[in-house]
Amino acid sequence: MPVVAELTFFATLAAVFLYFYISRFSQPPTSIVPHLLVLSAFWVGLATLRLAAARLPAGARLICAVLTACAVLLVCSYYAVVATGLMSWGRVTSWQLMSTYASQITGLLAVLDIPFALAAWTSAGVVAVAVAVFGLAQPRIDGVAALSRRLSPQMLGALVLCGTTYVAMRVVMFTDVSYAMQGEPVSLTFYAEQAARSLQAHTTDGAGALDRIEDEVRRNYRPPDTARKRNVFVFLADALRPDHMGIYGYARDTTPRVAALMQSTRAQKLDRMTAACAESTCGVLASLTSKYTHQFSNRPFTLADVLKRNGYHVQMILGGDHTNFYGVREAYGALDGYYDGSMAKGFYMNDDQLVVDRIAQLPHWDGQPTMVWFHLMSSHALGKRHEENVRYLPAESYAKPVGRTGPPQESTTNYYDNGVLQMDTTFAQVIEQLRGKGYLDDAVVILAADHADMLGEHNEFMHAKSVYENVLRIPFVMLSFGYEPKRPLVPVRLASQVDIAPTILAELDIPSPPTWVGMALQEPAPRRYVHFQQGAEVGLYDLGDESRIIKFWRDVKNQRDHIFDVTTDSSESVDIASQVATSTKAAWMVEIAAGVGTVMRRDD
Repeated sequence: MPVVAELTFFATLAAVFLYFYISRFSQPPTSIVPHLLVLSAFWVGLATLRLAAARLPAGARLICAVLTACAVLLVCSYYAVVATGLMSWGRVTSWQLMSTYASQITGLLAVLDIPFALAAWTSAGVVAVAVAVFGLAQPRIDGVAALSRRLSPQMLGALVLCGTTYVAMRVVMFTDVSYAMQGEPVSLTFYAEQAARSLQAHTTDGAGALDRIEDEVRRNYRPPDTARKRNVFVFLADALRPDHMGIYGYARDTTPRVAALMQSTRAQKLDRMTAACAESTCGVLASLTSKYTHQFSNRPFTLADVLKRNGYHVQMILGGDHTNFYGVREAYGALDGYYDGSMAKGFYMNDDQLVVDRIAQLPHWDGQPTMVWFHLMSSHALGKRHEENVRYLPAESYAKPVGRTGPPQESTTNYYDNGVLQMDTTFAQVIEQLRGKGYLDDAVVILAADHADMLGEHNEFMHAKSVYENVLRIPFVMLSFGYEPKRPLVPVRLASQVDIAPTILAELDIPSPPTWVGMALQEPAPRRYVHFQQGAEVGLYDLGDESRIIKFWRDVKNQRDHIFDVTTDSSESVDIASQVATSTKAAWMVEIAAGVGTVMRRDD
């Protein structure tokens, strides 16, 4: 009976996890059986070890208690880490990410304002209590140990051999990617990229049709003779909201250095730009490839590719770990130089000081046209805030507790605004170093974001979990150093992230590849729709009515529609779905059909 009770306990743990895994996080029900099989191998392996340990002449009781306690804590900890990944990034946490954050635990705890000693002692205390509980209860509940003592040596050996064989068989089957394709979480942790080419909560074209088109465009591309090969510097600030930037009218002066640069050089700012999604990977790729998420391919012809073909030296200097983040490094393609937080020795990977330090190592400009793509983490919830930029108090990270909900709070807003202030400082430091090394004698500089962030609006914090304006609306500033733009940016009602790359090329007199869907904002073309998507929420902005912008999205999982007039209702508090004609909704559904299809393919 104790063995049955133990099996029931582990099965109950799995059942509770799978319930939330499927219902709360919309993961496929096909994951249930594979996960139970994986868990069965874990339990059989644990039982086999305890069968052998129970016959030891000394310390058997303590060893069995330690094995059982550590096994239970390991399962519970793994489930918590998976839930954290799903809530934070929309994906099962990968082994690479676990390893990266484990190696940077000191920096991570500092950002979360958790003393390392407190975390260490708490963890040790939990383990000690669990071992003590299982140790005291072991004689009554450990049926495996009792069975071991009753068996003959021959029977015990046979049972240990059977258990070992079963575990080995399951390990071999586990390496087959079919489990990952069914959404089994442990398989996705170790083989995240095997089931499909996934980019956080989105999937690229699996059939290869888009790849073939991109390859054809790449083969046929010819650099123009009339290009104006000025240097290009793109800064994407992670989770940066324009409504929390002083240059966009925020009550707090969170961007004094950017404002000063805008006063001292030719600056242009767009009032309204939207991200293609609410997470980093697709936000960066939409900016690089001029494609919406449902149009992503495995071999896109990117801005970096175009500039390399035009003789540019192209590199990326990125805060944060992009190397181990769900295959995003591979998605960036071939570059002349690459550096991110995982490669920075002596720095917490989300500390933008590593970007400043890297720029200090750049040589003076040698005359070759150069593009550098920067990613800044200061405005992200996990970005490091340096003491000199902590102006607003009290400040509390909204990354803890995981899954935080509730309305906006002063302390979390202060924490975010301190991050924006630090982004402002980092941006100015990098600009000054580039200026001192001669890179800005003739250069275009872009400041934008990969997405924004929820700060308690709609009871949500962070990103990768909704498509509200708070998480989609991003800034766009273009600075012209050493030249006067021939064609200024044209004010448009709504620009998109996919317009960033064409706008940069237009500033260089380089035409955009025909597969790009964005438009140069110096000469914008009329368009009816702007697309966005986050996971199963697929939608568009309808610009057909000159007096207002209508925002529509469908949650493909629950088949619910949401419609807002974001011109007069920027907080999206009044859903007008009941006021919209069925024929209009049908037209919108046709327009977003490709995006809906990517969700359906990912779930199949």
